[in-house]
Amino acid sequence: MGLIRAAGEFFNIGNYELRVGIEHDHTKPLFITTVDNSGLIYTDNLPISRFIPIDITVQSNVVDADYLNQVRQVALDVVNQAGIHRLWTISSSP
Repeated sequence: MGLIRAAGEFFNIGNYELRVGIEHDHTKPLFITTVDNSGLIYTDNLPISRFIPIDITVQSNVVDADYLNQVRQVALDVVNQAGIHRLWTISSSP
């Protein structure tokens, strides 16, 4: 997402089509680690036996707050595949 933002500014291009995928050897399912409300590692995440690529149009020429919302949406779409419904490390608070 940082590269899209920089390229958009440099080339003065507003929209990019983004595809996020994860390649793995499929010998074991993927797991995404998160924490619970008390900050402890949460172990009941669903395994991802086959990651479904995420396709999204990213607008690179928006204000920082709107761009951060797009970053969060992409990250949330990734972790949703493991049954995680909220982000812990991408926040707008200082």
